[in-house]
Amino acid sequence: MSNTSQRSKFVAAPSQAATPKPATQAKPTYSIVMHKGFGLHVSGSDGRSLEACPDFSIKGCVVDANGQNPAYLMCFETLLGGEVTEAIPLAALASPEQLVKLLLNRGFPVPQSNIKQRGLAIKHYLEQNCPQDKPFVRAFSDGWMQLPDGTSVFVYGDSVLGAKSSSYQAIRLPASIASTRQGNPDAWHAMLKLLQREPIAVLAVCAALSAPLLGPLGFATLMLFLVGPSSIGKTIILMLVASIFDSPNDMLTWEGTDNGIEANALQRKDKPLVIDEVGQARARQFAALSYRLTNTGSKQRATAKGEAVAVQRTRTTIISAGEITPLEHMTQAGIAPKQGQDVRLVAVPAKLKHGVWNDLGKFASGAEKSHYIQRELQNVHGIAGKQFCKHVAKDVDVYAPTFAAVADDLAQEIYPDAQTLEDGVPGRVLRNFALFAFAGLLAVEKQTVPWSDKNVIDAVKHGYASWLADYQARQPMQDATLLAAMRLFFQSQRSSKFKPLNTWRDNHEGTVAGYEHVNRNGERLFLVFPTYFKQYLCGDHAPKDVLMALRKANLLREGPRNVPTLQVLLPGTKQNASFYAIRPEILHD
Repeated sequence: MSNTSQRSKFVAAPSQAATPKPATQAKPTYSIVMHKGFGLHVSGSDGRSLEACPDFSIKGCVVDANGQNPAYLMCFETLLGGEVTEAIPLAALASPEQLVKLLLNRGFPVPQSNIKQRGLAIKHYLEQNCPQDKPFVRAFSDGWMQLPDGTSVFVYGDSVLGAKSSSYQAIRLPASIASTRQGNPDAWHAMLKLLQREPIAVLAVCAALSAPLLGPLGFATLMLFLVGPSSIGKTIILMLVASIFDSPNDMLTWEGTDNGIEANALQRKDKPLVIDEVGQARARQFAALSYRLTNTGSKQRATAKGEAVAVQRTRTTIISAGEITPLEHMTQAGIAPKQGQDVRLVAVPAKLKHGVWNDLGKFASGAEKSHYIQRELQNVHGIAGKQFCKHVAKDVDVYAPTFAAVADDLAQEIYPDAQTLEDGVPGRVLRNFALFAFAGLLAVEKQTVPWSDKNVIDAVKHGYASWLADYQARQPMQDATLLAAMRLFFQSQRSSKFKPLNTWRDNHEGTVAGYEHVNRNGERLFLVFPTYFKQYLCGDHAPKDVLMALRKANLLREGPRNVPTLQVLLPGTKQNASFYAIRPEILHD
């Protein structure tokens, strides 16, 4: 093709008149206007109009405490009529269609036609009308949180208690359901006056009120167990504790997964967690869970991509009850309690003159008093917790130095011989009881409870004395005392009571305690029949205490997984027999 013919396709020939171009039409402009009660409207200069969605308001911008995950806070009415506040991530605005889908999933009734135009209108309105002066900081649970400027506030449902920040606002997301409230402060006080001389009830309330003080005073999660026979009223005390912050029916049981209980503990941060019936817990899981809950952090977790999830901290006062102590529950399941669990699992005997009650007052029996309190709690609850937290949050900075100044005096008042206690289990538990007393005295001062200082101190003193007496009674005898008689037995009767294992089929004169045996590793052992060990070698001592002493002295050769007995193959057979295998070092002091 010639250049002339090729050019003629794109350039008008000189002899032809150029075709005039049509005048450029101005693009229509749009305005986005919110009409209260009539929704968000998009109006164009071409006269067209679209109602994009029902009306909504913008509360502001919100971020996590570390500045991540920015979002707009939208307030709108759902299809069911309730008003909600939802965080709409900024990332969702990148796609109008995805924005509409997200809003529909959150309950916002956006029409499902012209989705792109509606999504663009909502996006532009959010970007142009969001307040920028004071961003919100997201709180995922109730309790203490620190804003980026260092201000500490207490988030309680839809309220933020404590100091005001000039730069930030805290908000609970997902939106928290405020505590269920019934009755009024006067009715609450009238009921509590019936309990002022009840040491178990007063102690439990003081322990529950210690929860908001744990963080400011530097305590980790605490656990208090009320222990006593069935049907004495322990559950009524737990209902009383639950009613301080919420409904008296807001209780868990230990019959659940450890993950579920741990999740509830995280959600009850800085508030008490009430869990009934220790006996329903699976002992091995309970032992591990009690450590995790009181070690200031939950277990490490990872995302689906293998990335570590930030460890969340538990910080609550767990109050529970049961017919046996947690340590007894573990022991009965064959789990040896570890050192330190006496401090974590504080159990107070709860049986008084009339079940959990000490003073019947106008009631004919403990059962009648329990039934009355139970009925009253359905009518008056959820009142004291917020009032107490409001007082604590107002002056939070003063409580750490105040407690540090009075803790020793409180300990001395609770236990006059406090100075004789070493920094062991009794001393550490006494400090926890001093915290309970501090919380109770603060509640008296702020008129959260209608009791006197004496009511509080007497109850805490009674609780600590009961715990200490039980603790001392449970302590095993000194290891040297436990092993002395056994050592004498081996020294004096080794030749007559222990025969070589390869003679196990032979008849022996007298009673044989077991055999001497050299295992494949060349280790010499005394193999003691379990029945003989329990009936003759332990004397008046509990076998578990003797076994613990042998373990601590490294004299017991345990089986796999720390089982106290060892399986030994009988010579000439394929049969194993169980023995307590004791090392020959037992012969020497």
